[in-house]
Amino acid sequence: MTQVTLPDSLQTIDIHAFYGCDRLAQISLSSSFCFIENYEFRTYDDILEDDIVIPGLVVTVAPGIYAEQYCREQGIPYEYAK
Repeated sequence: MTQVTLPDSLQTIDIHAFYGCDRLAQISLSSSFCFIENYEFRTYDDILEDDIVIPGLVVTVAPGIYAEQYCREQGIPYEYAK
């Protein structure tokens, strides 16, 4: 799985929902999201022996929504939906 678009009806993502999905390159989050747990878009790096953001992942968000703030705070690359 490399690309995921979550439905507008989904409002939360529970802890570790996408943890370790190393091939995930694109995920689109709707404006309905109001809560995303920590470590959602992370994987374990054997060399660093730590959790890191999934390499190459870009999250698509609408400007000004909760998901944009979450990505900014967590250091997760994001782009605005077109």
